[in-house]
Amino acid sequence: MTAIRSETIAERFTRSAEATDSPVSPNADFAAWFAARSAAHSYTVERVPLTELPGWGFEPGTGDLRHTSGRFFGFTGVRVRTGRGDWEQPIIDQPEIGILGLVTRDFAGIPHFLVQAKMEPGNTNLVQLSTTVQATRGNYLRAHQGLPTPHLEHFLPPRPGRALVDRIQAEHSQWFLGTHNRNMVVETGQDVPIGPDHRWLTLGQLWGLLGHDNLLNSETRTVLSCVPVAPPAADTGDPYRDALRRSLAGPGLDDDLLSWFNDGKGALEPVARPCGLAEVGGWRLSDGRIGHESGRHFEIVGVRVEAPTREVTRWSQPLIEPVTPGLYGLLVQRFDGVLRVLTHARADAGSSRFTEFGPTVQCCDTGDRPVPFRAEVAAEPGPGIVRHDSLQSEKGGRFLNAVNRYRVVELPADRPVPVPDGYRWLSLRQALDLMAQPDQVNIQARTLLTALLSTW
Repeated sequence: MTAIRSETIAERFTRSAEATDSPVSPNADFAAWFAARSAAHSYTVERVPLTELPGWGFEPGTGDLRHTSGRFFGFTGVRVRTGRGDWEQPIIDQPEIGILGLVTRDFAGIPHFLVQAKMEPGNTNLVQLSTTVQATRGNYLRAHQGLPTPHLEHFLPPRPGRALVDRIQAEHSQWFLGTHNRNMVVETGQDVPIGPDHRWLTLGQLWGLLGHDNLLNSETRTVLSCVPVAPPAADTGDPYRDALRRSLAGPGLDDDLLSWFNDGKGALEPVARPCGLAEVGGWRLSDGRIGHESGRHFEIVGVRVEAPTREVTRWSQPLIEPVTPGLYGLLVQRFDGVLRVLTHARADAGSSRFTEFGPTVQCCDTGDRPVPFRAEVAAEPGPGIVRHDSLQSEKGGRFLNAVNRYRVVELPADRPVPVPDGYRWLSLRQALDLMAQPDQVNIQARTLLTALLSTW
């Protein structure tokens, strides 16, 4: 008797990726639903000088910006020494592991994911699609003394369902000091009571929405990057899709790649020494905000928020506001019919494991400093085919108007690409294997790799 092979989790999610529409949540209804949820409530985000920010203050001596309760997060300073330069900067101090979780359930045999239209004060359009649960440890333990986090029971033991994905990944390492989140996908077979702000979508629908500007928030994007998919069994006849399939189906990590990455850690390893916010050179408190004396990089500003849909409806907090938009780009190229991605091993101020794989291009306010491959990613028209191009907001709970451009560009197969030190071509399988480990692939690259998968 022939044994019946059980379907793997990756194969199940692949069926969801192939479902680009859903009878449960039709694409034809989505725009009207999202517009209605965005307009359903009145939100207010008012700028407030840091010196007058209710509930916050500067600590004597260190000058660190902290909440008077001693909870939540704060701003401290860090001095960074690396092989590529030295600098000092303010940085978010939030030493905890939050939960970013999607509940998944089958409808008509297709896995769907429960997302919510969620307001964050720093989002450029305020409301974006978030995960089922998006909560810091302080929030889900109700340090804010607000309402409980809906659907949290699916992500804490004893949970009623089964965890299909559970990975700890780093936050934005250039602005967070070693902060991590638990990226989870939990399956349930039960009915899940939901309100008007929630909606079930397939992976294919979510991949499609990733191509829209400022729609999927960074929490949703990072969890989607952890969702495994399986390559088709055979080529389709489409050269690009087949090159992507072979890249996904090819060999995974090997000792040569890991040795190269570990060798580079010695050259890039940062020595990040925390210091008081008042000691950070070149940064000043002026006009109620903290900024760099050059006028570049970012500012720390204060806001007062009213949001009737949140667990706490009124609060005040500081946010990081970048001075200029960033550019994050991934170059891809076919080698003998197999698509490869060009990654960059880099270290940022808050990197807890010293070095992470980042995208080909990761730049924000670089001034006159040359950035390798920037022209290839940004040029219009450029040397390659643009496979993905969108504007995406970063973590609206900590950053204000942090909108960056994400691009995936395929270079012609016959175009020579000199590879500088610290850069490496990877197959998609190798990149996804790295993402299965903590602190190996940064959050910008995780978004871009998900965008690349969505072109399949």
